[in-house]
Amino acid sequence: MTDPALDSLLASKKVLEHILSRIDIWLLVFGIFVVIGVAGESFFGIRAWWNNRKLHTVLQSIEGLRNLEAAEFNKQAAEASERSAKAEQKAAEATLELEKLRTPRSLTHIPELVITLKVFAGTEYTFSGVCADEESLRLLKEIDALLQQSGWKRTTPPGGFPAINIFGKEIAFAVPVSLGTGVRVSIESSNPTAFQLLTLADMPQYARAAVALGFSLPPNISPPQEKSDKAANVESGTSTAVRIDVGKKP
Repeated sequence: MTDPALDSLLASKKVLEHILSRIDIWLLVFGIFVVIGVAGESFFGIRAWWNNRKLHTVLQSIEGLRNLEAAEFNKQAAEASERSAKAEQKAAEATLELEKLRTPRSLTHIPELVITLKVFAGTEYTFSGVCADEESLRLLKEIDALLQQSGWKRTTPPGGFPAINIFGKEIAFAVPVSLGTGVRVSIESSNPTAFQLLTLADMPQYARAAVALGFSLPPNISPPQEKSDKAANVESGTSTAVRIDVGKKP
């Protein structure tokens, strides 16, 4: 004889065992999925880390190439700027030189020059040569007017052919044609070599006057001419007149 209560419990026991066995199966299934998920997460995590490193290397390479391109661009831009600056400088220099060529020479700071040269008033001077162009003739007349204003005395030029009669109809004041360039001052001495060893204080009056003129004229001629190594050249001769050669514009 069966007990209904026991039968009910046994039936419940079977149901629960059945349910638990199915749960165990699902736990096993889900456990497998968890293992697969963890393994997948680890696998793809490692791949993600590895590819991130590769991406970082690629980005660094890209950045390096961009930096090189930027540096090359900046270098080319700097070189282009330098070339442009040099071209502008050369253009400015060419314009200045062209302006010098177009502008006739003239004396500047004449009052100051007169003060300097009046110290040697009475010094004889002559024009030993002049270039046969209007610009040089005009400058010669300016220098002559300066020396006259300073109390210097013009004397007869040395002979020469061809010559240009600058001071009117007086043939005696015809100045020989010069083939030189710039304004040059010179004097004569019977012994040029020994004369050049003299100090300024030991030089005669006419020589000191020539030195003063040779130092004063070049910086006060506009456009300026190149400075000479000597204020006055010493040539062989016996004249005490300061000789001035007005050559072609440099």
